Amino acid sequence: RDGTLNRASPPSLGGTLVRRAEERSRRVAKGSADSLGQETMQGFQPGEMAMLVDRQGRRYLVTLTPGQVFHFHGGRVLHDDILGRPEGVRVRSARGAVLRAFRPRLMDYALEMPRATAIMYPKDIAFVLVWADLFPGARVLEAGFGSAALTLFLLRAVGEGGHVTVYEQRSDLVPGAMENVRRWYGASPPNLSVKV
Repeated sequence: RDGTLNRASPPSLGGTLVRRAEERSRRVAKGSADSLGQETMQGFQPGEMAMLVDRQGRRYLVTLTPGQVFHFHGGRVLHDDILGRPEGVRVRSARGAVLRAFRPRLMDYALEMPRATAIMYPKDIAFVLVWADLFPGARVLEAGFGSAALTLFLLRAVGEGGHVTVYEQRSDLVPGAMENVRRWYGASPPNLSVKV
């Protein structure tokens, strides 16, 4: 009325992830499948990645290992406090800081994974995927492996029936990039070829 706009503040990252985890839990409780077709949701398992999010929206990517401890500015959190518990669980550090534990999305992983080079960011990768008109079963040639951020999204886009071939000049980058791919997919995908 007075010419000013009343805009609601955008939801925090933590709030968005909490709502997503709660919705998944409701669907599983009703017996419906989630987006991957899985009927049940297990608690976090050893070796699984967890994205820990604090109240300020800071994110920490952790690979859960029994008996290990995650240290950050807010104190320490035992991995055992997360293992076996469902996604979205609240954990408290020894100094009282509250974190929520979620399974990372590919976007989260790409932004937080170890890197030796600059990466393409998800908004730029989305542009590439759309303009390249990638689809399941496509064969893709990628110039430069870097830290494998684009490669991870290309592999998802082409699916198991497609293939991604990467050419990289710098052989020193390949081991780290392959480790990033294996960490996300659990193994080296058979539909990925890397040429040095």
